[in-house]
Amino acid sequence: MNRLEFKLIKHFRPEEITATGARLNSVQLELLLKYDEFREAIGLPVFFVPNGLTTGDHKSPYHKAGLAGDCIIKGAINHQTVFRTALGCGFKGIGFYWNGKLFSFHLDIGDDYRFWKGIKTGTQKTWAYNELVRPPNE
Repeated sequence: MNRLEFKLIKHFRPEEITATGARLNSVQLELLLKYDEFREAIGLPVFFVPNGLTTGDHKSPYHKAGLAGDCIIKGAINHQTVFRTALGCGFKGIGFYWNGKLFSFHLDIGDDYRFWKGIKTGTQKTWAYNELVRPPNE
């Protein structure tokens, strides 16, 4: 992305992106357009977490490609609403994270549909992952 493309984005500013540690030119415009649509649809502030875009230690290759973001949502919201809204906005990778204090969310525009939860409580240093949806034959 470049600064001129932010004219197409209503809810996020270049400074918010760079504050995460990401370089603007590493983030894909399509990702921020989807996040903008998501933010508009849920009607609550959405904030990217530090190292939640292209920097940081991520399992998903979509982060480095500028196609994924980790965020928090300020305000009370039902997780089913987050899930349905993210799907409706075109996100294919949807992850719910609980660190013992607050929820955060991974949303990406990868190639296939994937849904999971990650939990880290107490003194755990790594996330314990589970799929949110499993095929019926498993």
